[in-house]
Amino acid sequence: MKKRLDCAGCEKSRVYSDKFYPVTDELFKKEFSLGLELAVKVVDSLEEAITHIVQYSTGHSESIVTENITNARIFTNAIDTAPVFMLTLPLDSVMVSNLVLVQK
Repeated sequence: MKKRLDCAGCEKSRVYSDKFYPVTDELFKKEFSLGLELAVKVVDSLEEAITHIVQYSTGHSESIVTENITNARIFTNAIDTAPVFMLTLPLDSVMVSNLVLVQK
């Protein structure tokens, strides 16, 4: 049986994939546990990423996707959760439980 990944995303994130459906505040607050679900927010700055996670974090686990390893390290040190996942690689090759994508 093939499982399906459910991806909710902000307006900016939906340019990366037509499979994202609109995200809600309730989904950003949700702890997805072991499910195949994502809530994606694309932000323009590291500060916006940290503010978003501070606002919505459940304290369980968070993620960041960025090309900038320094920003990823600052993010992981600024977020009070365990664990924080980071993916650092060219964003044009990314196919993207709150996930924050920092464009700059």
